[in-house]
Amino acid sequence: MEDLTGRLVSRAEIARLAGVRRPAVSNWERRHPDTFPGPVSAGESGTELFRAAEVANWLDRRVIPVNARGKDEPAGMTYGDRFRAGSGASTVASSRAVDAAPLLRVVERLASDDTLLPRGSVPLPDRAEMLLALIYLCGSQPRMWSSLRKLADHTAHGPETAGLRQVIAGGLPTGLSPSTVQSWQGREQALADAVRLIDAHAAEDRGQYVRAFDLLVRKYAEEWAGRAGSELFTPVSVARTAAALVTPTVDATEAHDPFCRAGEMLTAVVDTWTATGSAASIRVSGAGLPEFSLRLARLGLGLRGHSSAEMKPGTTAPSALTAPLGRKVDLLLANPPFNVRGAGSAPRQGHWQYGPPPSHNANFDWLQYAVDLLSPGGRACLVMANIAATSANRRERTIRSAMVEDGAVECLVSLPPGLFFSTGIPVTLWILRAPRGRCDEILFIDARALGEMLSRSVRHLPDHEVAAVAREYHAWRDAQATGTAYRGRAGFSRSASIGEIRGNGYALAPSLYVSPAPVEGSAPDHHARIDHLRDELAKLHEEAARIDAAVESILRRHSA
Repeated sequence: MEDLTGRLVSRAEIARLAGVRRPAVSNWERRHPDTFPGPVSAGESGTELFRAAEVANWLDRRVIPVNARGKDEPAGMTYGDRFRAGSGASTVASSRAVDAAPLLRVVERLASDDTLLPRGSVPLPDRAEMLLALIYLCGSQPRMWSSLRKLADHTAHGPETAGLRQVIAGGLPTGLSPSTVQSWQGREQALADAVRLIDAHAAEDRGQYVRAFDLLVRKYAEEWAGRAGSELFTPVSVARTAAALVTPTVDATEAHDPFCRAGEMLTAVVDTWTATGSAASIRVSGAGLPEFSLRLARLGLGLRGHSSAEMKPGTTAPSALTAPLGRKVDLLLANPPFNVRGAGSAPRQGHWQYGPPPSHNANFDWLQYAVDLLSPGGRACLVMANIAATSANRRERTIRSAMVEDGAVECLVSLPPGLFFSTGIPVTLWILRAPRGRCDEILFIDARALGEMLSRSVRHLPDHEVAAVAREYHAWRDAQATGTAYRGRAGFSRSASIGEIRGNGYALAPSLYVSPAPVEGSAPDHHARIDHLRDELAKLHEEAARIDAAVESILRRHSA
């Protein structure tokens, strides 16, 4: 195998070895000028040349989208792996991809191959739960898996194989749902084949099972897109961004997600902890609905060593809880339902310290609940529809301004569109802290220009962009801790004083505070543009207030 050290390549060679068109390389250079390797020399024809090793290392951070992978390329393969394969080089990174390929390939086959289990013969949720259960058992329960494998090796026409479902259910933290047990009745041969196929490609590293499990969850999220149930999932890159922002800031003893969906937020926190060697000693808890998503969350956490995580049924609005958590937590991450109705006629809740939210929208029910659960020094990160940051509804604006003045709001991050499989609603991350009675400034990060397309309609944040967002927040916190000035980044981040926030009527959209990056070769005056945007925002606030008043009037008439 050829060593890339010392080898130089042109842009055309980079495109050929990475399996992309020539303009894609120019796009990488233009979009990532701070990280893409620079040219080191020019050839005889004047063509710029790059160090192949540096290019390969940069491409290692870019996973090949599913619609761009070749027939024999496994999930998780990067453009760096493809670049090395094309150049005949062998490295640790490409070896990892090869080692992971058998298990990931078999998982992809089980998820989508109609020859093993004809599509539609088992409902999608029941198929997902069973296959995820097999990955969990093979990766974390060796004794149970050994028994299951022996049972699967017997004839499919005897009582042994007919008991496969019962053995699988017995090895899980909460068993299998009755519908899954029923759906697989009469399909024991396919189930036994799945067990043997996974066993034949078993991996020694539990991390490979975590990757396989996450791959299955993502594939089912894609397949669910547009159907009832697609709201069960949180995009992995959104969860990783939330975890990267707040997990390193707190010396936590517990992380909690009050609406855990399929567990993506909590598993992202555990993965962050694992990287620092502290995951095993920290408590994990959550709540959610329906029971199916709770089962997926338990399996994902169990595969990561948190099989005793406290996971309970939840609600779509905290004001509807019959049994609140009852304790403070250090970390809270959540992707609660967007813009859903509250509990209606619920009496005033203890966590409504800033005022009762409107009954037609639970956004500020969730935000106040998160603040109320935080221990001193704790942090929360919630995914919110953008409207929560600028809503002109009288109650929501009152709550938002009170949260700001009490120092409960620390940072807002606007994310790019297209991150969710199930909705096009643009979202913002709210970083909250335990109130301290005052507010000096709030950090605003405008990350709407980030992200890469996974498909024609779905975007994700690659790891280096997740790190860039988190790095900006931590730099601001470090500046606060040391009393030094925080400069921010033009077009990306800025810290706004409480006076400026008051002047904007407590509207918290990052676009109001982060000026566009200057265009090279020009020196535009942004003040006129900002004034124009403020005028437009004021008009929108007035219109929103009129609509909110009309909605409340209609709701009062119908509830009378």
